[in-house]
Amino acid sequence: IVEFMAEAIGQEKLDVTKLLAMIRRSGLLEADQLSAALDSINVDQSTADDLLQWLVDKECITPWHSKQLLKGRYKGFLLGKYRLVGKLGRGGMATVYLAQHRVLGSHAAIKVLSRERIDKSSMRERFLREARAAAQITHPNIVRVFDVDADGDRHYLVMEYVQGWSLQDLVDTEGVLSYRKAADFIRQAAQGLAHAHAGGLVHRDIKPANLLVEDGKTVKISDFGLA
Repeated sequence: IVEFMAEAIGQEKLDVTKLLAMIRRSGLLEADQLSAALDSINVDQSTADDLLQWLVDKECITPWHSKQLLKGRYKGFLLGKYRLVGKLGRGGMATVYLAQHRVLGSHAAIKVLSRERIDKSSMRERFLREARAAAQITHPNIVRVFDVDADGDRHYLVMEYVQGWSLQDLVDTEGVLSYRKAADFIRQAAQGLAHAHAGGLVHRDIKPANLLVEDGKTVKISDFGLA
């Protein structure tokens, strides 16, 4: 309740001047980009909501950025070579974001380990060791791990971004799958697991939420980074 009230108060007090200051501090836009954007809108006649909506419409920021800024949150959008553009999910050990490479423009899924977990040296060493092992696995039914890195005290994995739903979401939305489709998805998951086992890795958390379906037909096992 206290957090909700603090956010509500912050939103009431947010005006265009404060919003612009947060945007500059966030690093979301270069100075010349922000200046060019502001040249196209009458800032004096706009509210903070108006300005944010305009920036979203022009694809300068994402709707997720807008929501965070309205809550007074402007830190943490940049992570190494990447710009976080949305939140994909959250678990007990980490939060997963959709990210865009700041130079190449390509998308990736980035898993940021919680600070509480990484504060333990044993967990940090395990995280690095297992991330390196996961990065060696290449299989069409396993989400690729491309990199492991740290930005200050934020340790993260850079993974393949799979455009699709998890099996859990698919069943929750569409109901029970046909026998043929369910059997095919199980077959693909088993092939991915067999390849990982051959390389000495055990997943330990296979469940529908960790099986992603790309284009409605290809299963990719996720969460191997902490296997």
